[in-house]
Amino acid sequence: MNDHHDHHDDNALPAVRDDPSAIVRHDEAMTFEQMMQQAAQVAESGLFRDIDTPAKAFVCMQTCTELGLPAVSSMQHMHVINGKVGLDGSLALAMVRRSGRCKWIRWGVGGEEGKDDRHAWVESERSDMPGQVNRTEFSVGDAKRAGLWMKKGSKGQDTPWITYPKRMMHWRALGFHLRDHYSDVMHGLDIAEELQDYPRPQRRQVEARQTPIHDPLMDAAKQAEDDASDDAEQIVDFDYQVVEDAEPQPKEGD
Repeated sequence: MNDHHDHHDDNALPAVRDDPSAIVRHDEAMTFEQMMQQAAQVAESGLFRDIDTPAKAFVCMQTCTELGLPAVSSMQHMHVINGKVGLDGSLALAMVRRSGRCKWIRWGVGGEEGKDDRHAWVESERSDMPGQVNRTEFSVGDAKRAGLWMKKGSKGQDTPWITYPKRMMHWRALGFHLRDHYSDVMHGLDIAEELQDYPRPQRRQVEARQTPIHDPLMDAAKQAEDDASDDAEQIVDFDYQVVEDAEPQPKEGD
């Protein structure tokens, strides 16, 4: 039997509305050459995990611009994995909370320890859908069916599904929840903790044109894909709060 705990302060997190004055956007007036020069400086700094080439830096900088995020702080929570930009779960959660579209969000663990029905759950309510509580679960059984449970890396190393399986279930539940119910905030982006589990896509061989057409933006994106790590399994953050054996708490008036 699961113990009940009331963690209102930690788990029923209210939304934090955006302060437009606090958003530092990338300068859209810069030329492509200036942007690539800045991207080269970002890559050479060594301060941003997994952003080690100008092409990767350029794609992440553009992503920050499109999302209206402060580039320097946000890029510390971005990864280029298998040719796609992924966000740390903590950054994705911050985006949703600051958007004003989330009234509250909470999470926890349910089911019996050691059984396939052991699961992580996430609940939230959108501010524009009052009274509708959305819930997402991801269980040990789900992880087994997806081939994630006790998964080894491509070189035989332990992945977070072996070392931190409970945390990884939470990231999966959170990633599904944010994409399903806050797609207008996520803009189709995945969280890095989920992207790292996807196999590297096979690139199709296309016959070259006699006169190739070069698009600088496409060239940068292609270079980022070429530079993406095949072994991104060890990405995991440690700032996600887990409530052991907590079931959803009814709201007042229920």
